[in-house]
Amino acid sequence: MKKAHLSSLKREKRFTLIELLVVIAIIAILAGMLLPSLSKAKEAANTTHCLGNMRQFGLAFQIYVDDTGYYMPYIHVAPSALKKNSSCTWTGYLYGYGNLPADIFVCPSFSPTASDKPQNYVSDKGDVTYTGYGYSYQHLGSARFTKNVDNGSTLLDKTALKSSLVRYPSEMYALMDGWVRCGTGGSHGRYSLSFKRDYLDKGDGPASPHSRHNQKVNILYADWHAGSKKVNNSLDPYTELGGCSTTAVHWSGYR
Repeated sequence: MKKAHLSSLKREKRFTLIELLVVIAIIAILAGMLLPSLSKAKEAANTTHCLGNMRQFGLAFQIYVDDTGYYMPYIHVAPSALKKNSSCTWTGYLYGYGNLPADIFVCPSFSPTASDKPQNYVSDKGDVTYTGYGYSYQHLGSARFTKNVDNGSTLLDKTALKSSLVRYPSEMYALMDGWVRCGTGGSHGRYSLSFKRDYLDKGDGPASPHSRHNQKVNILYADWHAGSKKVNNSLDPYTELGGCSTTAVHWSGYR
């Protein structure tokens, strides 16, 4: 009689198939509810990591500017006596000046397509051609669209800008998250940043701002502080970033 009672208790403690399925369904629902939160938390960590990269870039830019007579790094050919025969990009300049690690040049949230991943490389000179960060080359890196604020003359497209010509450095974009959207739907980074969307739908060329951090773009300003800006329209971010005029303060550094 006692054995029969124990056997009955054992049978009562077993899960039925329906109960097991209900438990699995509840776990699946809870996991589905938690995953978006975990994804946002991961992206928040990547955003902080990326801003940390920007701040390190800012220190490296400052060291470079101090050492070169207050010239910004040129986009592709050195403007100073310190790099007479060099042909490296701004990434190569900062790689040496700031003692920056190679992996800092690729944003932790930037995911190029499989075919583009091999191109995100660092050469022995520190060049990172397909980096996830774009430098404002048309104003800072080549002075192509910048006028001398003292006399109004247009600067030649042969030299980087002198930092002393930037009247509003705390508002001017120097570096930011960038991307180039290929015609096939893929994307890759680019070391230069365009102030307008000419190249957004083409295969190569200057990058466009990229709001990959939960619809935010991380930005390094010309006074070397870093911050984020919310951009809702990822395909045409310029309106929300202050327009695409060559004289807009965010791009030119003067009004």
